[in-house]
Amino acid sequence: MAITLILIPGTYPAASKGIFDAIKKVMPKDSFIELDSASEEQLLHKKPKGKFIVIGKSAGGRLALENQIKHKDASALVLLAPAVEADQKFREVKVPTLIVHGTRDDVIKLDNSKSLNKIIKNSKLEIIEDADHSYKGKEIETAKKVAVWLKTISL
Repeated sequence: MAITLILIPGTYPAASKGIFDAIKKVMPKDSFIELDSASEEQLLHKKPKGKFIVIGKSAGGRLALENQIKHKDASALVLLAPAVEADQKFREVKVPTLIVHGTRDDVIKLDNSKSLNKIIKNSKLEIIEDADHSYKGKEIETAKKVAVWLKTISL
């Protein structure tokens, strides 16, 4: 069964273009739906009928988490520098979750993702050395880590 990957950008969608393009390049056989913004309405409207994985960057990561708590319909989550406070309510997230964060992110602190990783029981944290909030110059390396993790999880 084919699984669609839904890409949700952050507050500034242009800042997600590089990492999303790299993900699509590294996983060319996968099916993608790329949202224009971190909009709950747009996400609800564009969700596919079958299985899907949500990849959210920054504010898109917050939307991915909130959607999963509310609807419990994604098969897995990938959170790229998620712009969300590490709240205990995220214990409700039971699907496999990959959290990816750069060591040079000046927008969202790495400690936040470390805390989120402790709260979400079925999660893994990947730290990208020298990556900033947009993963500039580290897009392919980051995309490869996402692709490898997606191959290891059972859905």
